Amino acid sequence: MFRNYLKAAFRHFFRNKGYVFINILGLSIGIAVSIVGLLYVINELSWDKFNKNGDRIYRIAVDAMAGNTAIYQTYTPAIMAQTLYDEFPEIDKVTRIAAWDDEEFEYDDKVFLEDNLFLVDSTFFEIFTIPVINGQKEKLLNEPNCAVMTESTAKRYFGEIDPINQVIRLDTTNFKVIAVVEDIPANSHFHFNIAISLISINGYYDNTRWFANNFRTYFMIHENTNYRNVADKLADFTDKYLFGGHYSEAVTAGNRWELYLQPLYSIHLNS
Repeated sequence: MFRNYLKAAFRHFFRNKGYVFINILGLSIGIAVSIVGLLYVINELSWDKFNKNGDRIYRIAVDAMAGNTAIYQTYTPAIMAQTLYDEFPEIDKVTRIAAWDDEEFEYDDKVFLEDNLFLVDSTFFEIFTIPVINGQKEKLLNEPNCAVMTESTAKRYFGEIDPINQVIRLDTTNFKVIAVVEDIPANSHFHFNIAISLISINGYYDNTRWFANNFRTYFMIHENTNYRNVADKLADFTDKYLFGGHYSEAVTAGNRWELYLQPLYSIHLNS
């Protein structure tokens, strides 16, 4: 029976070669496009999933209106970090990120131009999952004038020399390399080559002005905590600290400033 079906199929193929070829080609293209589309979707949904505590991490964003100017941003003031600790017991850890570009580092007699320099709090490596492969394992960047490099950056600077305790210079300030971490995965919404301790820059990390928006602020809530407990109180938080209890007057004047939370896993697709 099967042999007869096979013979009939071959006869049909040889009698209608063009028709069969077009059908097979169309089917092949359809399958290929479907596979590519599926791989694209899988990749898009994988962003930032390397972070083990990603379902507890949030970024603070701003939706505002100043006169006729709409403002959508993720930049927040330095003072917000400590105030979040003070106001929200649901929050476990907070970190600030300042990203600097076109910074010149010197090592030995060489100069390196860095486009991905991060200034971060020590909690950065406690919130995000970035494995250390050489050097200090814990309490990274909790002292001034220290730096963490990615693996590829360390090789670019030092070659086969052990990077740990090597000193690099930014302007007139020396930074000691205390650790080397894995390169940040491609499917991350941020990347850095070097991270230096934020507390190295006096007057920057401790700026108390509420509208000096120089940082992206992330926080991680405690386990078994509903992030809505934080989100629902952001309006009162804004009124108290950014407007001194006079936010309603700003709204009446046609201005507004609203903080909201972006879950880590949604940043790539929804920002």
